[in-house]
Formats: sequence, C-alpha cells, structure tokens
Amino acid sequence: MSLIVHGQTGTIRWGYHLAASFRAWTVTQDGGAAVLEATVVDANAFRLSQQPLVCQARHATGAWTWPIVSLQIVGASLTATFGPRCP
Repeated sequence: MSLIVHGQTGTIRWGYHLAASFRAWTVTQDGGAAVLEATVVDANAFRLSQQPLVCQARHATGAWTWPIVSLQIVGASLTATFGPRCP
C-alpha cells in the first residue's frame, strides 16, 4: 500500500533544539521506510550532525513525529528517511 502525504511546514529537532525548519514537504512510503522531501528554510549544521534527530511535520489538526534514520541536505533540498512514527 502506497502512502503520499503533503504539508506546508515542519521542523527537525535534536532534543528540544531546533536543528532545521522546512516547508512544502511530501512524505512517501511504498512498503519500505517513509521518505521526506522538503525545501529547507533554515538549518543549523552542528545540530543536524547530532543524534537522535526527529522530524515534526505539521498538518491541519496537529503534527506527525518520526525519528530520522538518514538525512541529506543539498542546497535547499532536504531528503530524510524515517523509522517508525512516534506516538
């Protein structure tokens, strides 16, 4: 079963620290890991190099939270692979 979800804003956090913020995001999942593609608005290289990182993607009634397994930022393009969604 394929999943495609879109949204407008989100953040990547290391603990309570803001590591990056992004916009125009899409999360896709096709049987394997979920993958985020987004446009970076702001990023802190040091915080993004720390572990563990979590992604919070906002939607109409709240936010989804995923642990980040891998992360790549090239220019303003962000791609991240997620572990299982946090409760």
